[in-house]
Amino acid sequence: VLDRPIYVRAMDSLGRWVANAPVNITSSAGTVSDASTSTNQLGYATATITAPSSGGSFTVTFVIGGVSINVAVGSGSTGGGGGSGGGTPGAAGLVMVSGHGALRPMQTGILPLELKIRAIGSDGKPLAGKSIQWASTGQNVFLITDYSGGSSGSVNVTDADGYASVTGILTGVTELYETYRTYYVTATSDVGAVTFTVVGYAPPAPGIFRGHPTSQVLKPEESRNFRMKLGETLSDAIRVSVTATSFTTQAIPGVGITLTGGNTDPAAGPVVFCEGLTVLTDGSGIASCNLRATGKTGTTIFNVDVGTGYNVHGSFSVTVDPGDPTAPEITGGNNQKAQPGQEFTQSLTAVIKDGAGNPLPNVAVAWEIVTAGSLTLNNTVNTSDSSGRVSTRVVAGPNAGSFQVRVRISGTEKVATYTLTIENVVTGFSKVSGDNQPTVVINTQFPSPLVVLVFDQANQPVPNVQVNFAVTQGSATVSPAVATTGANGQASVTVTAGSTAGPIQVTATLQNFTPITWSLNSRLPGPVLTTQSFTNFATGEVGVVPGSLVLITGPGIAPNVRGERNANMMTAQLPYNIEGVTVEFRFAGQVEYAPLLQVANINGVETALVQAPYGLAGATATDVRVTSGGEILVTGVPVRPVGPGILEDTLGGARAAIAIRSDGLRVTPNFPARRGEVVRVYVIGLGQTTPQADTNRVGSPDQKIRAAIAVGIDDKGVDVISAHLAENLIGVYEVIFRIPADATTGNARPLGLVIEPTPGQQFYANGSTIAISAQ
Repeated sequence: VLDRPIYVRAMDSLGRWVANAPVNITSSAGTVSDASTSTNQLGYATATITAPSSGGSFTVTFVIGGVSINVAVGSGSTGGGGGSGGGTPGAAGLVMVSGHGALRPMQTGILPLELKIRAIGSDGKPLAGKSIQWASTGQNVFLITDYSGGSSGSVNVTDADGYASVTGILTGVTELYETYRTYYVTATSDVGAVTFTVVGYAPPAPGIFRGHPTSQVLKPEESRNFRMKLGETLSDAIRVSVTATSFTTQAIPGVGITLTGGNTDPAAGPVVFCEGLTVLTDGSGIASCNLRATGKTGTTIFNVDVGTGYNVHGSFSVTVDPGDPTAPEITGGNNQKAQPGQEFTQSLTAVIKDGAGNPLPNVAVAWEIVTAGSLTLNNTVNTSDSSGRVSTRVVAGPNAGSFQVRVRISGTEKVATYTLTIENVVTGFSKVSGDNQPTVVINTQFPSPLVVLVFDQANQPVPNVQVNFAVTQGSATVSPAVATTGANGQASVTVTAGSTAGPIQVTATLQNFTPITWSLNSRLPGPVLTTQSFTNFATGEVGVVPGSLVLITGPGIAPNVRGERNANMMTAQLPYNIEGVTVEFRFAGQVEYAPLLQVANINGVETALVQAPYGLAGATATDVRVTSGGEILVTGVPVRPVGPGILEDTLGGARAAIAIRSDGLRVTPNFPARRGEVVRVYVIGLGQTTPQADTNRVGSPDQKIRAAIAVGIDDKGVDVISAHLAENLIGVYEVIFRIPADATTGNARPLGLVIEPTPGQQFYANGSTIAISAQ
């Protein structure tokens, strides 16, 4: 059973609720229960729906007074042959039942006036036990003399049928020339509020020329017999004036007119009313009734009530003819399926009715195919028969898909829409993706799924087709083993490497078609590295430099790390193991472990930052073994004698050298180096020092580099004061120089560095920038 009933509200063209309209509710699947047979006082019809055990989408159809609406269950959309909107009921509220627009004498208890309301819930049912607060809200006082069911102060409570009322008299005295006074009474509850308008008149008195109010039917002037169509509005059909005389004739506004005495059962005949039900006289004392009719065709007689029983004018008659056709009501053939070129089993049929559900003969319709060429119509009936029926046969076109046919009342926008499905005929399948995947560690899922596309004779995707996948070589599993194509015609599976490393082949099969295969590979745990994985931390150049910082990049270095794991630099020595990662250099018969500064895995990029041993000096290549879960030995990693690299950071969105001013402040665009000032920058890869530097040992200012060095700003040499190992840092050098007095100022002046370990052999650092100011 659905988690809540389905509600549909019936309204006329002015948005007013239509009560007591006949209702028929059906469902294309499942079971309908607790269904309304007519709309309630708020115009609602409802039904409880039990979905079919097979699941899927289905349609519930409401036919109210000949107007239909389809509610799609499970598909999230609605459609149908026009009519009023649906959905859950609106907010609860109070409804004025009687007393609104009443005309009564003032200062008399002989003719007390009853004001009655009804509380209605959002489900259209009466609300019992609701507290109603009554108040005379105008300048003139409506004196309440009695409350239904008793009261507490000015409050009473609705009864079992939702009703509550008060009885009272109109107080006050008119001036000599006054003929009436207007009273306003408000009823308020937690579900809403309404305000009654009541008019009091001063009865004749001795010595005062003042008569009783009179009402007159101004229109129609002669015949009181009307003829109209169901659903039609006769504007200003009935016009009534209300006046009183006190020396002069005065118009009385606020007096209500309603239609009474006619048929009230829409199933038995026509029900006529004024738009708004109660129409109040305006400032000129005139009320105009726009006449409406609902229900069945036929004739009814009614009266015009003025002032809630003050005066009654009669009698009037109205003959109601069938109304204009509403949107066609689908009776068969919707939601069928056929293969390309086949005729659909059922004809598309519809009935043409008016708003009250009366079948209309001889109504011309037009059948329309929404997508040209998708379907063909034949044996089409374009004019409704004596029962209001029209029909057509349909043949499926060559292309699969969902297509629509409309039946339209000719010359109007009143349509009903059929949805027909042309089923796909599978003609093949192809590979979409899954090739060229990286080798993964055993027992690990491959990063991309294997995807195939199933298509029809028009190369269009075919949904709901099952494709089999199997591992035909190697150790792996696929999930699922049978995949079903979606709306895009694609089926996909994931592959997880098994416990045995090596080549893997996966095959997809579809009956009567050539299988599709993918070739994958798995490996044992551990890093995946080549000689290209070892680079200068500052410049990115491939290779290692004795004593310098080396960035090792590759999958498997830190698979279980998220973010960064940094060494504690306060211990004056770096660890040789972080998160299970170790790096071992092998050269000239020696084996030396590298100290680690950092292990990281950021957005899937796995790295280790290490210091290469100073002992590599003189070597041209080295073997490096990296261990993390598993291990790998990379041979022939190039060794360079030096590899100067200026350490940088991002400042204001641009890379710049890490430089320190003479006052200890970091050089930035906000705190630039000043002309003539001594600054220091931090560099790696400058080679051995005197006294000699050791691996994994902090530097000191007296450990000067052995190579010649030059620094330039704006391609001009500057005075280099010192180049030595940075104090309390490992693998980092400090180069101290003076900013020229005539240096060009700016936030990003070019900064360069070159060293010469042996005469004529120059090595340039990465180009960088530095901020310089005049002061």
